[in-house]
Amino acid sequence: EAGRLTFTKGLNILEGMSSLRADVEALKGDVWGTLRLGIPPRVGAAFFARVLGDFRRRYPLVDVSVVEFGGKKIRDMVLSGHVDIGVTLTPYDASLFEGMVFANEELALVVPAEAKWQGRDAVDLRDLADEAFVTLTEDYLTGDRFREACRVHGFVPREVGHSGQLDFLIAMVEAGIGITFMPKGCKPMIRPHRVRLLSLSPTINWQLALIWRRGDCVVPAAVSAWVGVTRDVLLSAS
Repeated sequence: EAGRLTFTKGLNILEGMSSLRADVEALKGDVWGTLRLGIPPRVGAAFFARVLGDFRRRYPLVDVSVVEFGGKKIRDMVLSGHVDIGVTLTPYDASLFEGMVFANEELALVVPAEAKWQGRDAVDLRDLADEAFVTLTEDYLTGDRFREACRVHGFVPREVGHSGQLDFLIAMVEAGIGITFMPKGCKPMIRPHRVRLLSLSPTINWQLALIWRRGDCVVPAAVSAWVGVTRDVLLSAS
């Protein structure tokens, strides 16, 4: 028992010493070490390839370790300290996390390119009560956002299939299994002759934010650096 206690405490001490050394080096102008980053699948390719390239050029001494999970898991990993910074949907608990919103889109409906949906650019959410849906698994907050919007408008969506991969969901829509939803920014993923994107009324907002743990005495230098590069790359144009 004493050995297990010493081992656990020793790991914490070593991690703290490494973090302290990195922060001291940062005061001298050098940022180094490892940044543990949590990103949902698809978000990395859509938003963070340029950020990672810019970050690598500015901070060559920092190794970036990326894990991919849904927003719920990433939120828990940031809180537990298993990753230093992560991406999730708003809202997040501001008493537990600090954060920065970097993307603001709407969810759109993905439907087959068939006669039933022709001539329509938008659809009322309440008109979808009898439709079959293929949806993201419960690991993803996007699915929760859509289900909550349906509930507010008087129905529970009938879910006939689930996946954690948007491309698989789109393939199921093409196959006529059901309809689905995704952020409008994912439009390049679809084949217009097979499926269409329709706006939803009322709109369902989809905001992405970087979050890191609130309450740490000093924000690690690598986290501050990543936030700064993300702000420069993703927000400067807007």
